[in-house]
Amino acid sequence: MPRNDTRKSILDTARLLFAEKGPRNTTLDDIARKMHRTKTFLYHYFESKDELLHSLIDVEGEEYEREVRMAVDGEHTGETKLRSYVTTRFGIFNRIGAFYWTSRERYLEQYALIESAREKFDLFEIQLVASILSEGVIRGEFDIPDVALVARAFIIALKGFEVESTTQGDASHEKTFDALLTIFFHGIEVRAK
Repeated sequence: MPRNDTRKSILDTARLLFAEKGPRNTTLDDIARKMHRTKTFLYHYFESKDELLHSLIDVEGEEYEREVRMAVDGEHTGETKLRSYVTTRFGIFNRIGAFYWTSRERYLEQYALIESAREKFDLFEIQLVASILSEGVIRGEFDIPDVALVARAFIIALKGFEVESTTQGDASHEKTFDALLTIFFHGIEVRAK
C-alpha cells in the first residue's frame, strides 16, 4: 500500500475511534489494534497521537474549505453568498460535531485543542467573509467602512453560536442564523422613511 494510502487508512481508523471514545480516551495502541498492526507501525507515519489528531483536523479542514468555497462560489450576491456560507458552515459543523463530540463534556474537554488547531481555518473564514463583503461593497450592495473588522466580528459571532450549539445540545439554529443575518444585513436601527 502506498504511503499516502496508509496514512489515510490510519486517519480513517483514528476518526472512527475518536468518534467512539473521544480523542482523549483513544490511544495509539487502540488505533494499531483496530488496524491489526503494532504501535511501532504507526510511528512510521505519525510521531504521536497529537500529530495524528492535528493531521486529521487538517484533512477535515481542507475538506471543509472546499465544500464552503463551492457553496459560496455558486451564489451571485453578497447576501446569498453569506447565507450560503453560514448554512454550509453549520451543516458541516453539525455533521463533524455530531461525529466527534457526542457529548457536551467531550467537546469541552477538547475545546483548547480544537481552538489551537483551528487557527488557520479561522483565518480562512475571516478572509472568505472579508472577500464576500469587499465584493459586495464594490457592487454597491453593502456600505461597510471597515471590512476587516466586520468580517472578524461576524466570525466571532458564528463561533459563539457554534459553542452554544454544541454545549446546549440544540443543533436546530436556523431561526437564530436567520435572525443574525437579518440583523447583519439590515441592522437594528429604525431608519426614517
